[in-house]
Amino acid sequence: MTTTDDPPQPAEEPAGLSPKAHRFLAEIGVPSDRIPVAEEAADPDDDEEEEAPHGYWPEPCANCGKLIPRDRPAGAGRPPEYCNKQCQNERKAARARERNAPGLPGQILRVEETTTRLEQVAADMRAELSKINSPEGIEARLAAARAANQQDVARANQAAVQAQAETAAAQSQAQQARADKEAADAAAERDRTAREAADDAREVAEGERRTAVHLKQLAEDRAQDAAAAQAHAETERDTAQAAAEEAQRTARRAAAVEAEAINGRDQARQDAAAARARAEDATAERDRAEARAEEAGRDRETAERNRDEARRQAEDAGTRARLAIEERDRATARADQAEGEKEELAAGYSRALADVRAAKQEADDARNQVTESAQARREAEDRASRAEQRQTQAEARADRAEARADKAIADVQTERDALAAQLATAQEDRRQADRREAAAEERATVAAQQAAQEAERQAKAYEKLAAELRGYGQEIDRLKAEAIQQKEATRKPTTPRRTKKTTAAPADPTPVEPIPGQTEMPMPKTGE
Repeated sequence: MTTTDDPPQPAEEPAGLSPKAHRFLAEIGVPSDRIPVAEEAADPDDDEEEEAPHGYWPEPCANCGKLIPRDRPAGAGRPPEYCNKQCQNERKAARARERNAPGLPGQILRVEETTTRLEQVAADMRAELSKINSPEGIEARLAAARAANQQDVARANQAAVQAQAETAAAQSQAQQARADKEAADAAAERDRTAREAADDAREVAEGERRTAVHLKQLAEDRAQDAAAAQAHAETERDTAQAAAEEAQRTARRAAAVEAEAINGRDQARQDAAAARARAEDATAERDRAEARAEEAGRDRETAERNRDEARRQAEDAGTRARLAIEERDRATARADQAEGEKEELAAGYSRALADVRAAKQEADDARNQVTESAQARREAEDRASRAEQRQTQAEARADRAEARADKAIADVQTERDALAAQLATAQEDRRQADRREAAAEERATVAAQQAAQEAERQAKAYEKLAAELRGYGQEIDRLKAEAIQQKEATRKPTTPRRTKKTTAAPADPTPVEPIPGQTEMPMPKTGE
């Protein structure tokens, strides 16, 4: 582009310039009398026409300078530059003439067109930048980030509620585990009671065994007494036979032997009656021992049923413990999932903060661009000032949003720590409950084994006691048979051989002293 110092020829001057071009030439120092100026447009206030029903556009007509009335309510769209087609055609023809005019006016018009195009491009660029970096755009992005943060907070709250529900479930499981432990303790207490009952039964059986041993000893003593009595009876019988032979030799001694035999017969009858009574007592004692053995057998069956019940309860406690362990593993997995979701939420908060910082940086860049634009034009300085104020407010809102986001993150982290502490406490409670359940299960198993062993020992003891009682019964039967045989033997006296009397018996025979325990021996009378 070239310039010339010669003034333009009057014939070649354009018909006129626009008021905007005239003002621009005045600002750069070109005399206004050298430049034809287009006639000023009439003031819209002087117009006799009625006001526009929808108002006017912000920018006036580029040709005549009148305000451009709106033909419809305010809305989106590009504002018009001319009030009608005539002004547009006139301006188009005038600009064509001005653009082709030689000298400074043509160059000024070309510069003006270039400036207008640059302003249009700058306006488009500012519009695009305003969509991204304007306070409204930043506010929109902050609103989107705020909505995302609210969604993340809602998800965090939902995760916290779910974690609380899982914690409550874990607590209920711990309570169930404690209830199972209490049931196991009750089962162990029942096992202990059964074991004590078995011990009592064993003690009773032991007492009965001692009683049976005592009875056996008494039976043996009585058998020995009976044997001694039988031996003594045999001795007396031999003595009686000798006395009978001696009585045959002497009548006096025979009468004494007869009296002694009568006394011995009465004593033998008494001994037989006593032996029969002892046999009956032994039989009754045997019946009582057999009844006690049957009672001991029933106690053994009861102990076996208690043992089976204890085993079943121990198996049920083990099953419940396994179910509690599986439920604990599932609760741990859900807690890990909740922890992962919390970490994702923290990452989302970090990304939101990064976006806020990026928006802040973009706002700084936009502020720099607005500052540069303000240096180019005074009108842009006012808009830049207002934009800077709005940017400051947006930054304040961004800072407040960032502070709220930090506070929300801190709250979520605090809640996460609290949930982690609750989860750790619940896990510790579960571990303690598991240990107590394992110990209770082990105690129940040991108690069941001990009860089973004790029941087996009692069964063996009962069987041994029954065998001993059967032996005692057989021994009592044998002693009874021997007593019966002895009784029958005493009822069949031995008949002595009769001899002829050679001498007469004295009138007053000397009485013979009876021997204690002598068996009755019938003697012949002297008159026969």
